[in-house]
Amino acid sequence: MQMKREGASRVVVCFFGDGASNNGVFGESLNLASIWRLPVIFVLENNCYAATTHVRETAVCERLCQRAA
Repeated sequence: MQMKREGASRVVVCFFGDGASNNGVFGESLNLASIWRLPVIFVLENNCYAATTHVRETAVCERLCQRAA
């Protein structure tokens, strides 16, 4: 938020795994970044496992990037 207020020409890159995409904070973060038009690039690293649970057991969509839409 501070970079946006300063008018800086930089972006923030946020890396997270597929397990984090099941957390409520994930959706809230995407929503706020969109509302405030923040310069954030979210990078989902899908290794198909959140701890010991396979992604097929935790997500209905085939491609997790569909959640961001």
